[in-house]
Amino acid sequence: MNINDFLELNNPEKYDLKDENNYFGKNSLEKIMAYKSLKDGFDCDGSGQGKRKQNYCELVRQIYRVIWGWKDIYVGKDGQEYVKRYAETYIEDGLLMGPETMNSFQTTYNQCKKQYQEDVRFNELMNLWANVVGRIGNMTLTYAGFNKYIAYDYWDIKIKRQYIDNISLSEIAKIRYVNFFFQWDYVVIKNKRYEYKAFWEEHEFKYLPSSLEIIESYIHQIDIYTQRRGVFIYALLKIVSSCEDDYYQIRDTIFMSEELFSSYTAVIDRALKLNFKNEETVEILKRSMDRINDMK
Repeated sequence: MNINDFLELNNPEKYDLKDENNYFGKNSLEKIMAYKSLKDGFDCDGSGQGKRKQNYCELVRQIYRVIWGWKDIYVGKDGQEYVKRYAETYIEDGLLMGPETMNSFQTTYNQCKKQYQEDVRFNELMNLWANVVGRIGNMTLTYAGFNKYIAYDYWDIKIKRQYIDNISLSEIAKIRYVNFFFQWDYVVIKNKRYEYKAFWEEHEFKYLPSSLEIIESYIHQIDIYTQRRGVFIYALLKIVSSCEDDYYQIRDTIFMSEELFSSYTAVIDRALKLNFKNEETVEILKRSMDRINDMK
């Protein structure tokens, strides 16, 4: 599948990127089990390097290139195309970035399996979770070397350690990361800066969810977060396809800015104040805001 195919999907924000490798299974849970057992090098977030091929999840890499200007392709001495694990983006700070899955499947699956006694509900919840972690709204780029700050693969802790509390980054760089990669659901504004938003009380010190209530709340929270981010990414891809200049204006004015935004609605409201070349851009943004506001 390419971006044009993606734009034709119904509910693209729920599209499971595992389907890019045709894993056998009647649902997302069966497919993720096949995905993990085969260990064939495919990764939904596009991780990998070497000769360019479909097994690196070409669709998600295409989206990284269009939205974030990821320069992962190069031609080798043999004249063939290769892809990099880390590459520059539109940020142009001289640092390299590579794919990362924001919220991962296995730790939450293991905790849920320990606590659930009822098989039907467990399978329903884990099937939803397997779909959630494979969505475009759960994929991002992060600076090379930063994913060493992993605490059980929960994105609230990762974004705190990789960015918000990282003393090697300037305050401007921290703000820009949140804005550039659409991380507004994962932060709050305090004291004129972004602070991380914990998935549950004292999560930084109690890494693993301790009850079924916490697990279910967390999964449904990330379900909403990935859908909202996916709808926003879809809208930007539509804008790029109809008028690249309008997208570049949004990128340079908002995503590359030092402004603080409390939500997607605040971002879209700010974007609607810009003077666009294409009238359809306004309609795309308004439709995306309506859909995002319905996801609560």
